[in-house]
Amino acid sequence: MSLRGAEGDAAIPKKTRLLRSARNDSKFMNADISKNRFYAAISYLWILFIIPLLWKRDSHFAMWHARQGLVLALAEFFGMMVGWIPFTGYYLSMLIGTLLAILALLGIINALDGKHWEMPILGRYAKKIRV
Repeated sequence: MSLRGAEGDAAIPKKTRLLRSARNDSKFMNADISKNRFYAAISYLWILFIIPLLWKRDSHFAMWHARQGLVLALAEFFGMMVGWIPFTGYYLSMLIGTLLAILALLGIINALDGKHWEMPILGRYAKKIRV
């Protein structure tokens, strides 16, 4: 017995339709991830986030990591500016730099593993960026 009748896809339960589209999306995503892991990983290396922004605009995976790389680069710039504050600025800048280096390393590892990882704290700002 076919679920399709005169009503077409409307006769197929919504849950079944969502599962079918998720399977098709996962196949597409797996191909996207396998092709663009390198570009996603270099997004976390300071200014190199520009490369996927310019050349991999069709890759959802690379763009996700490039947006996070952009936010990370802006945070690094802010951390350098904090270093100009007299007395405590140097130490605060060192702390910020260390934390951002850890985030960058985690981002590179997750991008090379093919994970759609969201950075703690800074990731929510990356979601808001539309490029």
